[in-house]
Order: sequence, then structure tokens, then C-alpha cells
Amino acid sequence: MIEVNQINQYYGSSHTLRDVSFSVPKGAVTTVLGRNGVGKTTLLKCLMGVVGSKSGSVMLDGRDITSETPFNRAKLGIGYVPQGREIFSRLTVEENLLMGLATKKRFSKCFQYSKTCYIDAAGICQAGNNSSSRLDERLRCLPKF
Repeated sequence: MIEVNQINQYYGSSHTLRDVSFSVPKGAVTTVLGRNGVGKTTLLKCLMGVVGSKSGSVMLDGRDITSETPFNRAKLGIGYVPQGREIFSRLTVEENLLMGLATKKRFSKCFQYSKTCYIDAAGICQAGNNSSSRLDERLRCLPKF
């Protein structure tokens, strides 16, 4: 379960998240909705630890992870699929997926992917699409959240 309590986040003097609180039970599907610019991506970046919050807390399975680094949060099971083309554009799809498995000790047993699909220098997947490769990368990490 993830619990978010009274998160406040600022970009400079702009107060982007105001006292945001919610919980997501294990196995639940939760959607964050809102028009452009209301803080959906900022909230997810706060949960991942990519963007810090001024106050509040984030708990994962009863453990306070508010001050944990994004790397440690990933090791604890939080996955994040960015909305843009935030992949390594000069790596193959296989290499991008392997990056998502970097924290798994037995990743070679879970990794079976075609070596024929490559991402060109412009970041366009020649056999498939970038969104699915980023999602595959996160799912292969076996995230809890």
C-alpha cells in the first residue's frame, strides 16, 4: 500500500501541490485525472522522488520513503513510466529494457525480448512503439506500485 499524506510541492514561488493526501491499497488501480498543468506529473515525480516536496510524507507498505532517493524507491518497488520519450535514444529496445532490470539479481531469467527491434538516434522504435517499451521496462522490474 502507498500512502501520501499532506504533500506540498513548489516550483520556485509557485505552489503546485497543496496538501495532497490519498492511499492506494495493494492490488488497486487508481487514476489521477485533471487538465494540463494541474500537477499530475509533479505528483508522480514526487512519489518517485525525482522532485522533492516541501512538506508531507510518502509511505510504502508502512515504511516512510519520503527522504529516499529515486534509486532506492525503485529498489523498493516503485515504477514510473514518463509520458514523453524519456528513454535512452541511442540504446536498442533490449538495452533500454535491461536498464529497467538493473536492480534485479536474476534479471537474465526474466528477460526474453527480440533483438531485432532497435531504437534509432531520433528515438523512434522501428518495430513497436516507445510507450510500450517504457512500460515493458517498468513491468520487468516487477514494481509494487
